[in-house]
Formats: sequence, C-alpha cells, structure tokens
Amino acid sequence: MAKIPVLLVLVSCFLFSKNIFSQLVDGFEDGEFLSNPAWTGTHDQFVVNVSKELQLKALGPGKASLGLNLGNLNFDKTIIWEFYVNLAFAPSLNNRVEIQLLGDLVNNQGQNDGIFVRIGESGSEDKIRVFKRIGGQLTLLCSGANGIYGKKPDPRIQITRDQQGKWTVKSDPNGNHDFQMEGSFSDNEIAFGSNFGIRCKFTSSNKNKFYFDDFHVTGELVTDKTPPNIDSLVVVGPSVLNVHFNEELDSSSAISLLNYEMIPSLGGLAGVKFVDSNRTIVQLEFVEQFVNDVIHMLTVSEVKDTSMNTSVLQDSFYFLMEDSVVFGDVIINEILADPVPSVGLPEAEFIELYSTSPDKIFELGGWLIKDLTGKAKFPEYILRPKEHLIVCSLEDTNVFNAFGNVIGIKNFPTLNNDKDAIVLVDEYGNELDSIFYISEWHTDPHKAKGGYSFERIYKDSDCGNLFNWKTSVSPNGGSPNHQNSVNNLIDSISPQIISANLIDVNTLNIELSELVDTVNFTSNNFIFDPKITLDSWEYTTNPIPIYTLTFDQPIDSGLRCRVIVNNLQDCHGNIGTDSTSFYQPFSPVAGDIIINEVLFYPNIGGHDFVEIYNNSSKPLNLDGWTISNSLENQTNASTVQETRFLNPGEYLAISTDTSALFLEYHSAMQGQLLQVKSLPSLPKDSGQVVLSAPNGIVSDYMNYHRSQHFQLLKSHKGVSLERLDFNRSSLEVTNWHSAAHTVGYATPGRLNSQLQPIANQVGGVELSSDVFSPDGDGFEDLLHVHYTLKEPGFVCNAQIYNHVGVSVFDLAQSQLLEMNGTLTWDGVDLEGQKARVGPYVVLIELFHPNGETFQFKKSFSVASRNN
Repeated sequence: MAKIPVLLVLVSCFLFSKNIFSQLVDGFEDGEFLSNPAWTGTHDQFVVNVSKELQLKALGPGKASLGLNLGNLNFDKTIIWEFYVNLAFAPSLNNRVEIQLLGDLVNNQGQNDGIFVRIGESGSEDKIRVFKRIGGQLTLLCSGANGIYGKKPDPRIQITRDQQGKWTVKSDPNGNHDFQMEGSFSDNEIAFGSNFGIRCKFTSSNKNKFYFDDFHVTGELVTDKTPPNIDSLVVVGPSVLNVHFNEELDSSSAISLLNYEMIPSLGGLAGVKFVDSNRTIVQLEFVEQFVNDVIHMLTVSEVKDTSMNTSVLQDSFYFLMEDSVVFGDVIINEILADPVPSVGLPEAEFIELYSTSPDKIFELGGWLIKDLTGKAKFPEYILRPKEHLIVCSLEDTNVFNAFGNVIGIKNFPTLNNDKDAIVLVDEYGNELDSIFYISEWHTDPHKAKGGYSFERIYKDSDCGNLFNWKTSVSPNGGSPNHQNSVNNLIDSISPQIISANLIDVNTLNIELSELVDTVNFTSNNFIFDPKITLDSWEYTTNPIPIYTLTFDQPIDSGLRCRVIVNNLQDCHGNIGTDSTSFYQPFSPVAGDIIINEVLFYPNIGGHDFVEIYNNSSKPLNLDGWTISNSLENQTNASTVQETRFLNPGEYLAISTDTSALFLEYHSAMQGQLLQVKSLPSLPKDSGQVVLSAPNGIVSDYMNYHRSQHFQLLKSHKGVSLERLDFNRSSLEVTNWHSAAHTVGYATPGRLNSQLQPIANQVGGVELSSDVFSPDGDGFEDLLHVHYTLKEPGFVCNAQIYNHVGVSVFDLAQSQLLEMNGTLTWDGVDLEGQKARVGPYVVLIELFHPNGETFQFKKSFSVASRNN
C-alpha cells in the first residue's frame, strides 16, 4: 500500500489569534512512533514493520494501547478522523480493536470516558460500531450498515463531526478511499479531551496480527496560554466541597490528592474526583468535617488545563451548619413597647432575642415575629451561642446600631402599649417562645408612662413566665444587647392559684401560677369547705402546672365549695397558702345558653364564627354541646370536645381558627375564643344556626338572612350579625343588626357593639374636656367625643371647624356607629400639621335609615403648654 509521509502541521498565527489549523498525519514512514508525533502507552508491544505499518508485536495474550494528545480541538468547527486498520484474523469479543476519537487518556482497560470505534464481536457479520462511555456507562451511538467485517477486515474508515455535533461514519472495506456510508448520529455530550489512540484485545494466536496505518486527524486547535481559575466553591456536604473551574482540566493533575491544601487541614483529603462530564468540577472529600462558623482557605497548585497551563490558586468559603432549633433555644428577653417619652433609649420599639444555647448556631432567615395584629419575616442573620440581638423596624435600624447586634425587619409589628402577645416561630411554624404582656406589669406609675422596657428575670428558669418579667431598673430605661438590669432578681412571691374547675363530677383541676415543689406535699395540704373526701391526686406541668384531684363521691350540682392549698413552694423557695372557690355546674335547659353573634360571610381567607352567651344564672360545662345548621338534620354538627365552663353573663366565640379571628378583628377578646375542628356550612345569603345541649335539648336557634344587615352597607362580607336584646326571641328579625364599623364589624367574645340598652336613651354627645393640649406631655393630649345612641343603625359624619368656619379635620365620614362609643382627635389637621391654638367646633350629624336625623355641635379650645 502507498505510504503517506509523516507530517504534523501547526500553521503559524498572529500573536492575538485564537485558533490555529491542525493536521495530524502519521504513516510511520520514519520507521518509529516515539516522536514526531510521540505516541504514549505500551511501547514494548508495538513495532513499525518493514512495510512501514504500525504492528502489534506482543509476547502473549492480553491488551495493548497507544495514544496521542492532539491538543485542545475546537468543537465549534468540523473535525475529520481517517485511518486504516488490518486485522489478519476473524475478529471476536476477545480479539478486537477500538480506535478512540475523543476522550480521556487512552489506556489498556478501556474504562476511560470518550467516543471510540470498535471492530470485533461474536459472529461472522461484524459491523463497524461507534460507542460512547461516560462514567463507566457504555452507550451504542451507531451500528454500521455493512456486516462484512467478520473475516480479516482491512477497511479504511472516515468519521466526521460538524460544529452542530452531527457525526457521519463512512468506510471503504477494501482499504482505499472509495468511502461508503455506514451511519450517522448526533452527540454533544462529549466535547472534551483530544486524546486519540488505539486499544487492542487479543489471544495468543493473534498477538501479532493487528496492523494500522495512515492516521489523519484534521481540525482546528484552540490556543490556550491562560491557566485555569476557580469560578466558585460549593459546599455539598459536611466534608465535601465542589471546586468549579472555568475550563476543562487535565485529568491526572486535577485528581491528584497532592495538589490541594485546606486551612484548617481537616485531616487531609480522603478522595478527589470529577463530577461532571466536561471535567470542570472537581469534588474534594476531606477526612474531617468542615469547622462550623469558620472561613476555610483552599490552595490549588499544579492543577493543569488540557493545554498544560498551571498556576497557584486560592479561594475561601465560609461554612455554616445551622443547628436544629427547639422551644426555648431562643427566647424573647426584653420588650420596649412604649418608647415615648425616652429616658435614654431611642424613641423606637424593639424586641431583644437571646440564644440560651451554649453551642448551637441558628440562621434566622424565614423566622417570624408576630403580635396580635401583624407578623414579619426575618432576613438572613446568624445568631451565635449566648448572643443578644435587637429586633426592630427596618426604618429604626440605624438608631440601634450603637447598642450592638441589631436586625431591622420590614413590616415589624407595631407593639401595643397594653395587652399584646409576641410569638417567635421558626421557618417551619414551630413556636420557639411567646409572651403575653400587659401594662400592669409596670408597678411604678412613673415608669408606666413610657420609656421603660419589660425585661426577663430568668433566662433559663423552669419556673414559668407569669412572674418572670419586670420593668427595667436601668437608668436608660432598658438594657438592649446587655445583661438585663433585672437579671436573676430574687423572687419573693409564693405560688398562686389561677383557677379551679371541675372537669367531671368527681375530678377537680387546680391551675397554678408557677411550678411548685411536690416532694414534701401530701393530700393533707388540701382543705375543703364543705368537707370533701379526697381519693387521689396528681401533679402535671405540661404545658402549665396543674393539680388534678379525684374525690370518692360525686359533687352535687350547684354545690359551691372552697379549697385551701397549704405550703405551696416554688422553685425559688417561696412558700405560701392560697385558696379559691369552685362549683359543680347545673344541667342545662332550653334558653340557658343563646346565640349572640354570627359571621356567615367572612372575608377572603377569614373564617365563620358563632358566638354564644350564658343567659342563665348558673355555670354550664360546654363539653358535648353542638352547633348545626338545621333543626331537622343534626348530622352536620360541630361538637365541643373539651371541658370549658361558661359562667353566667359570659361570651364565647367558636371558630375553626381562633388565631386568625383574633388577628382579623381588633375587638376580639382572646380569652373568650374557642377553636373547634369544624363548623357546619353557613351559606353567605341565608341559613340557620342551631345550638343544642349534650342531652339533646335545643337551647336556641335562629334564622339569618343577608337582608338583616344594615341596608346602607356596600357589602356584608366580613360583617357579623349581632343580637340586640338577650331576652327577645332569636327568631325576631329585628333583634339582629350589623356590627358597628367602629369596632371593626365584629365583636367575637365580648359585649356586642349594637346591644340594645334596657332603657332606651334619647342619645347624646359629650366632650372629654372643653380644652385639650396636643403637646405630648401626657395630659389631655387627645380630644374624646363620647356618644350614646338610642338604637343601632346610625351613620355619622363629623367635622372639626376652626374659628372662621373652615373644616380642618374629618373625624368621621359615613361611619356606622355602635350604641356607645368614642371618636378621638389627636390635634393633627388635614395637612398633617399640629392644629393652631384657638377655639374650634365639632359638628356631628347622625342619620338613620328610618329617616331620623340628629345634629350636635360642641365647642372646645386647643391650648399649648405655654398658655
């Protein structure tokens, strides 16, 4: 066969050119294969024979390989491979050849990733087949059309890959250049590695019968003189790091354990490997885990790209493994709800958190802080062990920077000066801490005027929260980001009885104010009047401390008893005696408990509720009472399934989500809400509500219709129907009216806004004072307009006029009023300015749908501190 001279052409380029043309031609005319070009592999198993062909010359059965690194081929251009193969035997699975076109460095085992051509299989109709191997997974890409390579094949093969990744396979079975189509396929997954080579597998009889000649590879090289760089470091496990490089790497240098150094050392490397097919991501697995809350420095040296460029690289990453948080790990430690007037702290509300854990680290991103009217989400923040953190409104962040750790939160809840609940929950909704505070905690009247925070006394106490808060004694009014000024104050208050309730005729629960010591406590510590024999007792603390007493005889209905508990000792050593009364409720009869308020068309995302009222003179246990929507069909009923006493004159609103109800209606009474699993369906236009006792007696029922709502309302969505008179029938249409706008259109758990007075009054308007001074000194800063109406349904317009008759403020505009209420002006006019000193008039106009109108005009003066 005619030989083609060996030639490796690298056409010169300009200094700033990116690509150069490359052509490899090796016909072995120089009689060797160790240079120009230099083949690598099992040199001792190959020779260039007298016919100037590359020939396998092994000593026995086995495997042999040779390979070339062609440089960094440009896969955006067409690449052509052409070669001649002569197998002087009938190929088989044990006697076959593979020509690798692309991929990793060629080796004997054939486990390297790449694309290769194979000749040799079982049977006599062998075909040219093209395979791809990625991560040990072998995929057939193309099977030739001609099955004529089963006996002494000597074809010339030509394979082309275009810039779109389409491959074409052709061959001439006679070894000439009359190429015929074998097949085609598309593949862009392997666009790395320009390692070309041959792999032979053979038995002893064929150890010198493999011949190769006329290797041609034509394409463009991408010149690369820039060493690889690190794009990013990504932690994928406690001891596993992915290093993302900006280009394909040389395999042998990239997976060498010696080329990576970490500070801290982490015990060195346990393994290195590629995790992507493009050879750009190296995964490092260390012997030890990353050090929590520490910056790690990685040094990379002697890692080369495919053009053998190398440099020393350094990059760092911060490792944080967030610990799981449980109740009590992070607590609410200080609250400033009334910052004005300031005595040293900024005039801005804040909550201080404290991490009680000695070693846990928490990421606060996604946590929520909630109060009775709002909630806000924490941004990302790392809270470390035993660390304080000020939490405030985003707008107030700067004023607290001087105090240390601070995080500003968008939509931070506005804290009530009196009666507010603060709840801290994690990103999964788990409660971590909560506190319900009241202004009465300020025992000093001077401090109660504002500027002083509430501080937690015991951070790690198991004694409960009731007596664990106190007004700050710091001269600044608080101790944000410092140990609380009341920290670990001595507790001198003995345990108190909060309540005593019968849960059945033989069992009494006594709820206590704090945890108590029961080691030296016996049944003799309980004294009853009249005398009752105690059969047994137990003490539980989940979630609150409770004594559960069991009597040997049932308590008679209506019997009122007194219990005295001696020697109650808390965990601080305080000992005292306390007493309270309890009684056995009576059996209910019809009309004892009545329906008092119904919301049947809630706002979007809201919930129906039914409010009931004990209209009797006896306490009643609600366990087993039901609410349904039909007298005829009681199957769709909601049942109260807990012991809950409703005392005479007490209200209770029942809903499926009392938390949402409490947040939606500002007039809701938190302690007078009861959550049930379900309520019967209450259609938004009309329906029926039925209240039944456990003995099956229908205690009350009412029929409702949307027409019962106040006719001037634009919509009754989110507006409840309130009962006007306890003693009028629930079936009287006129005994129901829409709740007032001034109370938020519903009063769940409290006195109705439209409750009809026993004796109708003519109605009237009174001012809190003839003179008020809106100067912030705490004395008569607000003007209160108190009104009393004779019946519900009045709409109010109210304006403030100055001495020349110009309106300076709209106090009310078409506002549906409750029966008794107050309108308040803070002295700020329509322009947002403080009203000028001088005389003013408030004009109040009342309108009723029945045609009645009333007008009231009251004079007053605005004064200032300097008057």
